[in-house]
Amino acid sequence: MRLLSQNKKMRISSNNKAIVYDFSCGCISNKCLLGNSCYAKNGAYVWSNVKQALDQKLEATKKPDFINNMCNEIQQKLKSAKKQQKQLYIRIHSSGDFYNAEYLLKWLTVCEKFPEVQFYAYTKEVLLLKLFDTYNILPKNFTVIYSMGGIEDKHIDIDKDRHSKIFESESDLNKTDYFNAMESDLVALGPNNKIGLIFHGPKKYKNLINIQKK
Repeated sequence: MRLLSQNKKMRISSNNKAIVYDFSCGCISNKCLLGNSCYAKNGAYVWSNVKQALDQKLEATKKPDFINNMCNEIQQKLKSAKKQQKQLYIRIHSSGDFYNAEYLLKWLTVCEKFPEVQFYAYTKEVLLLKLFDTYNILPKNFTVIYSMGGIEDKHIDIDKDRHSKIFESESDLNKTDYFNAMESDLVALGPNNKIGLIFHGPKKYKNLINIQKK
């Protein structure tokens, strides 16, 4: 089973200097304010064939050979990136999250094995990631973006922490000092810690936006 892939946004984010892949899996996180507001529980993610593939990848993360299998794939991608003289980026979780400390440690081990690769992840597991950060366990090539819209939002320092916020429209986003990351995912790694995303899910879940405003 192939673990890494490129969705539409990853392909668009890749350019003549960078190539971006992502790892997605089924989501078992309980940190969303509204369960159905999670991107991994809406749209194409819930199509039977897609959901089955994501659930298979989730199960793969629980197996003892996950680190080895992921490293083998990254090694192949890195070899190709070097031939093209491009920087390799790996987004951890277009869907899914760090569901426990053991799983997070698996990814940190992978990151440490590839210091020349840049890894990044959006997460609602704020307290877990902050705990690891406090003890300087997070590798330098691993960037964390805290995703607002979770039950641990109060632990996000919006003035200091790199974080993302969902806006109802592009015009709403443009009125703020958040950088628009809808076109290129690599904006999440730019100089501004405030990452803006535009809601594109079912209208009935737009109350997630209102919750973030409180």
